[in-house]
Amino acid sequence: MATEHATVTVVSEEGTWVEATPSAACEGCASRGSCHAVGEDKNSVLVINPLEARVGDTVVITFETGSMLKALFLLYMVPILALLAGACAGNWLIAPAWGKDPSVVSAVSGFICFFGAIWIVKKTAGRMEKREAYQPKITRIARRAPARPDSFDTVKSE
Repeated sequence: MATEHATVTVVSEEGTWVEATPSAACEGCASRGSCHAVGEDKNSVLVINPLEARVGDTVVITFETGSMLKALFLLYMVPILALLAGACAGNWLIAPAWGKDPSVVSAVSGFICFFGAIWIVKKTAGRMEKREAYQPKITRIARRAPARPDSFDTVKSE
């Protein structure tokens, strides 16, 4: 299970947003440039809040490692495998059957399979992101923020 400390920044009807400082593990990540939604120093993430954390609380968020590996396999490996399968099928099956140049047919069939796989990944990822297993959640409140009578914890949308 991947864990990270974060600070709750927004609690609303739409969800709970936390801000995390990138850890040392982020330094070696290939996706570190794309997950800086807030800036270079902080990452903002929508999380499940079963513990009813309030704005300003320091929390521990977790993400199931198995879910992360499934998502990464879908994102990276499926398109690559589809590209290879399409290229092989074009080279050894389609080109001889049609009497065409194997290089051209394998390139075209490989790219058709690759872009088809990208389309399938997008559709599958849309369904996966709605499932709780693929969303980070608050598992512990490490430190409660001091309650201030002049502020509201929850933002109400009208």
